[in-house]
Amino acid sequence: MGAREDTLMGTVTISEDHAEFVSGEVPERLPWTGAGGRGEQVLRFQPVLDVLVGKRGTDFFNRWIELQYGDPANPSTVYLNDGGWRGWRPILTRSNRKIAAELRELITTSHP
Repeated sequence: MGAREDTLMGTVTISEDHAEFVSGEVPERLPWTGAGGRGEQVLRFQPVLDVLVGKRGTDFFNRWIELQYGDPANPSTVYLNDGGWRGWRPILTRSNRKIAAELRELITTSHP
């Protein structure tokens, strides 16, 4: 399975103390252990531990956002990319860097 097939699309919302990802229905081809079946899923990123921006995998154009969150001893990692304008928005407007800057502000405010 290629990276494109492993992609889960949705919306990231950043609030004062956390960020969350809301997806559409999770396709059957993707492994999923989330509660509530494969309908709309909400994943809360809290506390935010680290945010990095850079090229990842075989994507030579986009600078992906790497977000680490959760238990500092065993953090979870997600990779985010603004898919707007058929993938051109982060290249033309640096939107991934702007999103990462907003997420970095949560590093100090989301820790208990």
